[in-house]
Amino acid sequence: MKTKMLWFSACAMLLMSNVQASYGDVVYHYCYVGKPPYGKVMYFSEAFGVPSGTYEVGITNAFHSFVAARLDPEASAGGSCMGPYETMSDAENALNDDIADERRNGNDVVVTRWRYRGD
Repeated sequence: MKTKMLWFSACAMLLMSNVQASYGDVVYHYCYVGKPPYGKVMYFSEAFGVPSGTYEVGITNAFHSFVAARLDPEASAGGSCMGPYETMSDAENALNDDIADERRNGNDVVVTRWRYRGD
């Protein structure tokens, strides 16, 4: 019985390790923030790579600070950084889909060309 339990435990651990996403040393994100009321103007970063494990709140704060300081101090509605994505292509595709959705919804889109460069 003990051998059977160990075998099942080993199989379960093997299955769990295969199910988890295996991101590499770099993961990819993009960020956006809207201007009130209701995000009628949306500011987007470009897709960018960061070392895996980078503090995502720091990335979001850096983007918000950039937009507020350089483009629009009122931009603050519904901002976020999306990801992590496993490849740059995945991040760029998701970014382009979000930009297209915002345009279809009648919102103005500003692509800032910002990307996270670290602390």
